[in-house]
Amino acid sequence: MGDPTLYGPAHSTMVSSARLAMLALDLPHDFVEPDLHRLDGARMTDLLPYFVSQPPTLLHDGLSLHDTEAILLYIDAIGSEMKGMALQPPTPRLKALMWQIMSLIRDHLHPATIGGVVAQRVFVPHLGGRPDVEKLTAAVVKQQDCLTLLEQLSYLCHDGDHADFLIDDQPRLADLLLMPILHHLMQTDLGPACLARSVRLSRWWLAVQKLEKLREGLPRLA
Repeated sequence: MGDPTLYGPAHSTMVSSARLAMLALDLPHDFVEPDLHRLDGARMTDLLPYFVSQPPTLLHDGLSLHDTEAILLYIDAIGSEMKGMALQPPTPRLKALMWQIMSLIRDHLHPATIGGVVAQRVFVPHLGGRPDVEKLTAAVVKQQDCLTLLEQLSYLCHDGDHADFLIDDQPRLADLLLMPILHHLMQTDLGPACLARSVRLSRWWLAVQKLEKLREGLPRLA
């Protein structure tokens, strides 16, 4: 059995989450990134949807996966089998809460932060466009609501006295799904102020910054 190969753009938060999972579990893998600047016939301003929502593709041992959560589950299963390591918490309660948090991140926070704030503050200028102030304003409001709910769900997992991550005292799949999103957000002028409103998420951000071996997997613009 060869190493998994992950395909996708390095700026994508979903691709980044898959890379972070493999790095967290010390799984050897190959990463193949497309060259967006060589796409024939495509204007850079037409690439905004690609920048916002491009999922990864994982090829391994004849298997092809194209859904982020399916890829994360597969990586976690490989880590458990090969390394005796897991990115899911051990109890049914924490597993259920983790997937509820991941659903919030996928369905609400990602569209608001990446599709709204980061798109208008980072991706649109990067592609040569002009930010839409109305879209940005609406996205900031929705994003803050999502971060507040995320904080509340994390408190259902633990009280914060003995753990700084979302679910327990170890980085789990939910942390790896959130890390790339907030990494992009913190590159904007709005990021620090948004995060400062939550003591829980501010502590979480400081904790994930110490995960040195994961830095390679964080999203980046070309």
